[in-house]
Amino acid sequence: MGVYTYLQPVHGAEPAGKEVDIDTSWFDLAEGLNAVGLDGEFIVTGNIFIATGDEDSDGGGIYERQLDPEEVQRNWQQLQIVTFERYLAAYQETPQGKGCNDPGIDNYLKAHFMALMDVYRRAADAAAGMKITAW
Repeated sequence: MGVYTYLQPVHGAEPAGKEVDIDTSWFDLAEGLNAVGLDGEFIVTGNIFIATGDEDSDGGGIYERQLDPEEVQRNWQQLQIVTFERYLAAYQETPQGKGCNDPGIDNYLKAHFMALMDVYRRAADAAAGMKITAW
């Protein structure tokens, strides 16, 4: 069982946009972004597991983290230079990508990569922070 992850633009504690469900793809997204030279875990999870001291989480709790608007802007600036094709090529060179033999993984990752890009774009446009929830 994986860790389900949700991202939502926020102004303080108030929602500033629709919540996005990236399912259990957070690790694959983070790995591919790391492989293109970004801090994938911070972008995708806000380092939620490091911040809680549960780096080896198996989904046994609920974790929340909130990025401030400046962190969202920085992450969005970095994400804008990454196309899905560049992300996927980098991901496929990681141990995780090389070990995956799921024929539907490209479509799965594309859907979640695009959702991640969209939620960051909306949060940046709204000068919002980002609430990240994982369980």
